[in-house]
Amino acid sequence: MNPPVDTVRLILIRHGTTIWNSQNRFIGTTDLPLDENGKRQAKQLASHLTRDIPDVIYSSNLKRAAETAAIIAESCSLEPVLDPRLREIDFGIWEGLTLDEISLSYSSEYARWTAGIPVPNMNIEPSDSLLVRAGSFLHHIRTNHRGDTVLTVSHGAIMQAIIFLALSLPYRNDWYFYMYNGSISELWLKNGSAAMVRLNDTHHLDMQ
Repeated sequence: MNPPVDTVRLILIRHGTTIWNSQNRFIGTTDLPLDENGKRQAKQLASHLTRDIPDVIYSSNLKRAAETAAIIAESCSLEPVLDPRLREIDFGIWEGLTLDEISLSYSSEYARWTAGIPVPNMNIEPSDSLLVRAGSFLHHIRTNHRGDTVLTVSHGAIMQAIIFLALSLPYRNDWYFYMYNGSISELWLKNGSAAMVRLNDTHHLDMQ
């Protein structure tokens, strides 16, 4: 099924894995490269997307996303546009910790964060800031890419924010939408409305 005329096909890809993903650690803005599995996931994405080449590729400027985007872009003969609005949320002093470690040492703060309440003195980016970035990017895509297929490579939190805003849903901080590394999700954007076409699609990965 093809989207209606003047619709933006917004394809959201979560970057390939890093060593901290395999250890279930919060990465945030810590600038880690892809691990070997992440590089393999990016190559599988690239192979899959040669059947559905986008018009433009945007990427977070963090290494794990930029490296994933570069591998995809090469297969599509495109040059990715690095956009800092697509960076992951800054998790402050939680970066490098597992969820179990955070739940043990910062249980009340984590409960506040998942409830959408600001957590002071931890250098964690507020949800309002994340939503401003996501909203700005969505406005740019709607304004400048009508009728285009736009591929983005970014991170879990910013991808969720984009989905919530596009679908006019109340924002939640509790991983309501979860996207695996190397997964593909897709929104169709038209005239201020949006439809979710696919979410967390991983059929192109061998999932080793």
